[in-house]
Amino acid sequence: MNACQTNRSLTDDIATGRRSLATYFIDNGVPAVIVSNQDLEDEKAAIFMDYFYKSLRKEKSSLNAFYHAQIAMKDFYGNDPINWDLYEYYGQDIYFEPLQENGIA
Repeated sequence: MNACQTNRSLTDDIATGRRSLATYFIDNGVPAVIVSNQDLEDEKAAIFMDYFYKSLRKEKSSLNAFYHAQIAMKDFYGNDPINWDLYEYYGQDIYFEPLQENGIA
C-alpha cells in the first residue's frame, strides 16, 4: 500500500499503543513496513517505489533497498529532505531469494 501520511496517528488511545498504520501492521505480525510522514506527490511516490523495487532485486535486503532508494531520490531531487526523505522504514530487515525469470535464477 502506498498512501499519504501512513505514519500519521490513527488514535490517541495510549492503552493500545497503535499510533499509526505502521504500528498496527508491526503489532499484527508484518515484519516490516515503509510509511510516509507527509502528503506525497504521485510522481515522487512512484519514482521512490521504482528505485526501491529495482534496488530490492539487486540488494536482496529490504533495508538496503530502502536506503538505496533514498539515496537515488536525493541524487535525483537534490539535498532538500522534502524531496527525498519521504518515507520511514519500521521493522526488521527482510532478505529475499533471487527472483527467477523464465525459470532461470
